[in-house]
Amino acid sequence: MNNIKTLLMALLLTVAGPAMADKPLGQMVELDPAQIQAHKALRAEHWPPFVKLRGEHQRETRALRRAERAGDAAEVERLSRHTDALLVAMHERRAQHDQAIRETLRPEQIAGFEAWIAEREAMVGSSRDARLLQGG
Repeated sequence: MNNIKTLLMALLLTVAGPAMADKPLGQMVELDPAQIQAHKALRAEHWPPFVKLRGEHQRETRALRRAERAGDAAEVERLSRHTDALLVAMHERRAQHDQAIRETLRPEQIAGFEAWIAEREAMVGSSRDARLLQGG
């Protein structure tokens, strides 16, 4: 039975393609080839440190929940400060990346980029960091 489920999931992923939470920026802003390459380079530079911060935040948030259930007030306080600091660091990383992208855009592309950011931040779900970064 598990083999059938695995086969069906593989088939579905092959047919449907990869799922993306955000529309690619190129669907909201018409980018020229040089901008596309610049954005790929920016993502390669900015994304890995953000992913590392997000992973640490997720681990520390789980530890915070365990400390809350255990009633360990000192650990709750320590972990609360740490997870808050990680959120600030994630927000700063995201803002730096967004600003670096803005700097590659022409003035007429900025409105499309801002619309893309608004759409990204309006999304909800368990994996949406924007919700956390906004304090939501």
